[in-house]
Amino acid sequence: MRVLFISPHFKPMPGGVSDYSFQFVHELVRQGHEVTLVTRAQVKGDGFEVVTRVDFGASSKEDFLNLAKEKKADVSLFQWTPLAFGPKSYGIILGLGLVLRALGQLEGHRVHLMVHESHYPVLLNPRGLLIGLPHFLQFLFFMLFCHRLSFSHMGTLKKWQKWAPKRLRPYMNVLPVFSNISLRSSDQLHSEASNKDSYQLVYFGGQHPTNDLTSVRKAFDHCQKELGPDNVTLKVVGIRPKDCPAIFKGEGIEVLGHLEESKVSQVLLESDLLCVPFTDGVSTRRGTVMAGLEHGLAVLSTDSYNTLDDIPWRDFLALSGANNPTSYGERALSLLRDGVGRNDLAKKGQDFYRSHFSCKVAVKALTTLYS
Repeated sequence: MRVLFISPHFKPMPGGVSDYSFQFVHELVRQGHEVTLVTRAQVKGDGFEVVTRVDFGASSKEDFLNLAKEKKADVSLFQWTPLAFGPKSYGIILGLGLVLRALGQLEGHRVHLMVHESHYPVLLNPRGLLIGLPHFLQFLFFMLFCHRLSFSHMGTLKKWQKWAPKRLRPYMNVLPVFSNISLRSSDQLHSEASNKDSYQLVYFGGQHPTNDLTSVRKAFDHCQKELGPDNVTLKVVGIRPKDCPAIFKGEGIEVLGHLEESKVSQVLLESDLLCVPFTDGVSTRRGTVMAGLEHGLAVLSTDSYNTLDDIPWRDFLALSGANNPTSYGERALSLLRDGVGRNDLAKKGQDFYRSHFSCKVAVKALTTLYS
């Protein structure tokens, strides 16, 4: 298959979409597809061609048409998030709709929007009304010109199926995110010692409002109280020390900031439990959860309205009720005390990840739609 892969963000630019796009493009190439990457990033292609451009609005329409014709592309894969394509301050770029429309009218060519974030939430506050509502309407406009849409989890898919044009609804699917931290070698194994005197918890993520930092701190404090203050430590990855909130300050907590991928991988391999509670619950859009699963690390997350039964979450990770720090802390303690059960859960998580969520599986699932 001949693919135009359009992602303004790409490594070495930092960010989740950059990491995702980097891995997806390389896996497309490994599976034998011809890829042309269109990005703002300064990239040297490794088995794929790179076209660097800054503008993705109406003025780019002819360039995209000519590129699609020149490469005889079968599909354009747009990695959509508003602040990647549009101006950073507000993310409105209606001219992209004209690009989608023009590409969609090419004979034999398909336009596929891979949705990482559809819009800023529509909330009853100035930002929610001035940015969220225009984002929402902009996304409705873009859907008019797409042949397929992929969403990172079932909750978002179900929401947008209510708003999408009827002809598009059969062509909307879930494509889970995969780990943005690669396990470098199959020889790397997570420590499986069952009988231990000391334990390392790890939190991996940022300070988004849906990341429940209070529950992470409660888990750390409760485990320290029951197992001894010298026997439990917490590593915090993804928050810079200078931006560290007060909740992550104290003895036994090390705030590591933004690390290189290999160093994050090493922290995960050295840890005993990944604590990633979310106020909206675990779902297939959580790359940090996927990173823990890929590394064979036991994961403790939360169950809420986004935790749908399309995935048997309880079969391969531990869950506690969302927005209940006390319950979360007790669950963390029980997992540390049960080394055999924790290692069994980690093994099941890694196996499920490899067969359902890995980059290889995701790319195969997408390309099969066009085979």
